[in-house]
Amino acid sequence: MGAYEIQSDIDAIEKNSALYEENNFDSRVAAINHIDFNVIDRLEGLLQTTNQPEELIQLKQYAERVKRQLENIDDNSYLFKSSLVCRETDMREWKCRREIVRAISLGLSS
Repeated sequence: MGAYEIQSDIDAIEKNSALYEENNFDSRVAAINHIDFNVIDRLEGLLQTTNQPEELIQLKQYAERVKRQLENIDDNSYLFKSSLVCRETDMREWKCRREIVRAISLGLSS
């Protein structure tokens, strides 16, 4: 996979609007894993074998940015759900955490 193919791969993930929908958790995890293991790892390998790494460094930064965007969707969703559960319950902290996990597993958002 050369730089052009890697760029196209990252672009396709970034432009996939379904990945930005909260309920597409499994697809988003697959995309994050693909970026981690197929894109970033590949770029790191290529960086060790090139004398002019500028383009590869930029691609790696782009891949990391797209990965963070996808991760932030889950982080924001988790924070939102946990704040709802904890506000609506008057439980000790360990019970609140259990309710957060339950809310996430059931896909509750309100």
